[in-house]
Amino acid sequence: MRQWPWVLIAVSVLIIVGSSRPLLGPADWAGLGQWVGGLGAGAAVIAAMWLAGAESRHERAREAERLRVQAYYVKADWKSDEESRGFHPIKVENSGIDPMLNVRVVAVHTNEGPSRPPLEVVAKSDCPVLLPHEIWTVDWQTGKDLSDVLVRLYVAPMNRIEITYEDLAGGR
Repeated sequence: MRQWPWVLIAVSVLIIVGSSRPLLGPADWAGLGQWVGGLGAGAAVIAAMWLAGAESRHERAREAERLRVQAYYVKADWKSDEESRGFHPIKVENSGIDPMLNVRVVAVHTNEGPSRPPLEVVAKSDCPVLLPHEIWTVDWQTGKDLSDVLVRLYVAPMNRIEITYEDLAGGR
């Protein structure tokens, strides 16, 4: 930290106090001390508020980073099952250390560009809690035209699966 601004302030204060010494009496010096004490208390309050705000910002950034990292430990993929008929089941795995609440598979995004909307997924069951290191297998269907769905799902491993969940703090 640079010290020259503080040295400049201290020298300025000494010059001002030294030059005003003959003009002030003992009562004036007492009042000046009270003013300086008040300014110091105000500066202490401002510094405390600044430190509290900085700590709060730091804590929010740390929590956002934790949530971002937690999202990397959630995986949704196609279950490889040769005996499955109809739609391939989707598996959702929680590889993190925190449980996931109200897990839902929302949509399947195809690699056909933004002109085609994603396939909305209707899961046949819900997952209220997915504990760490557990896998939830989702049997699903869609309300779209079956021929369109089959063509779009023909290359299922190339599609992306969108899921939503809540963490223990209620964040989505």
